[in-house]
Amino acid sequence: MIPSLYRKATIAYVPQKPWLMNASLQENILFGRQIDHKRYQRVLQACSLKPDILILPAGDQTEIGEKVRRETGGVEIWVEGERGAGEQDYIVHLHTNTICFPQGINLSGGQKQRICIARALYSSAEVVVLDDPLSALDPHVGAHIFEDGILKFLLKIHHRTVILVTHQLQYLEHAHSVSTCVSAMRREDLSTMCCRTFT
Repeated sequence: MIPSLYRKATIAYVPQKPWLMNASLQENILFGRQIDHKRYQRVLQACSLKPDILILPAGDQTEIGEKVRRETGGVEIWVEGERGAGEQDYIVHLHTNTICFPQGINLSGGQKQRICIARALYSSAEVVVLDDPLSALDPHVGAHIFEDGILKFLLKIHHRTVILVTHQLQYLEHAHSVSTCVSAMRREDLSTMCCRTFT
């Protein structure tokens, strides 16, 4: 039987492959919540996003765009910042068959991942599940986020439960409990997967 505490807990999840909305950087972090400016600035610091915001054309109001491939009447069209018709004017590049929005930009994989981590930190979820997000980051950036974002912001200040999936052994010394999963390399041997927990 699962205790009621765990059944009612809210969860924030950061996947290995970052997911962002076609919206501003700030909207991607707030994710529909009201802005608390002090908390928001603290999360930006913890996720090393302040230097990125300084170089973006509209700061944290910069629209984040994704390239989306469309085929229209046999013509391939690349759209940046997919949105509904009429919401914003399109810029059409006929010689390259490209349609893009004036404000939509593409971010690096590391920038996207840090925004996803920032969304989880900004949330008020009691449990934060991080599915190996630090592996997509430069080592010094990952170390900063682990120290300032996970250890300090999530654990020491807000006393939240963090489940971190990682291949980076240097973080294990900070864990209250460690579970290891070892599986066979062949698909047909998945039933032999072994999990161990150490406390």
